[in-house]
Amino acid sequence: MRRLRTGLLLFVLLLVFSPFITIESSAQTVNRDLPIRRASYWGGTGADSVNAVEVLPDSTLIIAGSAPNYGIGVPASRPLGQNGRGLIARYNDKGNQPLSAARLPNPVLDLEANASGNMVACGAFGVVVLPTDLSAPVWSRTDVGAVSRCALADDGTVAALGGGQVRVFNGAGADLGSWSPGGVVNDVAVGGSAAARVFEVGYTQATSTLQIAYVRGRNTSGSVQWTGWAFSASAVQTASLGADSRAERVSFGLDGNLYISGYTDGGNSIFGRDPQNINSTPPGTVLVKTDSYNNPFNISGAKALGWYGRFDPSDGELLKGQWLLTRLSDGKGNSVGIRAIEADANGEVFIVGEAYATLDRRNSRRVAGLRVGSYSGGEPFFLHISADFSQRLYWTTFALRGKTAGGSPATAIATRNGVWLMGANLSLGGGQRLITVLPRQATPGGGTQDGYWAVRTYTPTVLGLPNSE
Repeated sequence: MRRLRTGLLLFVLLLVFSPFITIESSAQTVNRDLPIRRASYWGGTGADSVNAVEVLPDSTLIIAGSAPNYGIGVPASRPLGQNGRGLIARYNDKGNQPLSAARLPNPVLDLEANASGNMVACGAFGVVVLPTDLSAPVWSRTDVGAVSRCALADDGTVAALGGGQVRVFNGAGADLGSWSPGGVVNDVAVGGSAAARVFEVGYTQATSTLQIAYVRGRNTSGSVQWTGWAFSASAVQTASLGADSRAERVSFGLDGNLYISGYTDGGNSIFGRDPQNINSTPPGTVLVKTDSYNNPFNISGAKALGWYGRFDPSDGELLKGQWLLTRLSDGKGNSVGIRAIEADANGEVFIVGEAYATLDRRNSRRVAGLRVGSYSGGEPFFLHISADFSQRLYWTTFALRGKTAGGSPATAIATRNGVWLMGANLSLGGGQRLITVLPRQATPGGGTQDGYWAVRTYTPTVLGLPNSE
């Protein structure tokens, strides 16, 4: 009788409290409410943008982009001797106190820090390496033309992408190598101790109707050490994998692995095969599918699907991979765009971008206890994935309740020391708004666009249990 009563009591308690339980099936997003330490707008009266973020080794926060009429409350250095629209701002680990700032002649398009706290920034001004306090530059190269993407290794090596050319510099800014990868190159990364230290991703227009993704690992002088994807058009067509594919972002994770995200316009894509063998399909333990949001079925027509994976940087072996897509109200798969990908020292993965249909049970999502607003195409999303890719720990948008956030992609993500920081750009054309939490700036500054950032302190996840403050 005692066992029966205990079981009945447990059943009643589950009925009463089930709406508040946030642990869900491992095949779905685990947590409904994303805790946030702080979330704020970032910008003045003109059009502003957050293009890059970083968490430095001392856990201070870096936000960088374009902010022509914005002062953060501390004097800004001019490391290249000129004022301009580019701004790098450093805050304390809580995001409530500005520590230092640097003004650059043009918007900062990309930025990355290394284990020493130095950071590389790039834009139309070229490349500059700055110390933690954003004072006088370690070195700069303004003679290399406009640079759209840049990366910094722990030993000071810099890889820079501009004008379809990859250039590599040593820790003093001297040239190590340069090359033109061919096709369209989208991003670069640098790091590790193997022969392959510089990594490039992009795609080739193989035929008038077929784009094929590629990734290459090179040494610092440009010699190719390994290649992924880059299959011939005939091999792709023979395998009936005619969906366009592009590798778009690459980063060196704090766990020592390489992380790549990409785009494809359908499920019949080379992303479903071993990147080094088009005739081999990775096992389910490698290409992980758990539900309809990471399994590309029931898709009507060409849709922009996402894909991401973890690679061994020494030889290009795919260690883990996964699709990403949204779903329409009728259940059909729809588009999503990945703008940035990073991984922490435990291999947990962080992705941001824009969604063009609804996320997994979107309307039940909350940020800092606040229910998200209505859906609108191109809204920003944040995604946190367990190290084994079996669980989406968090997946949410940031639209303010009663408002939408369409056309406002999340653009940047960084993690270190159990802290993650994300950036986004809010379109102000139709009254869009985002959720703020203890904001330094509670309302948008004005113009057509305003920057936005959010920060959280987290602890590594035990699989099957929520990730919590």
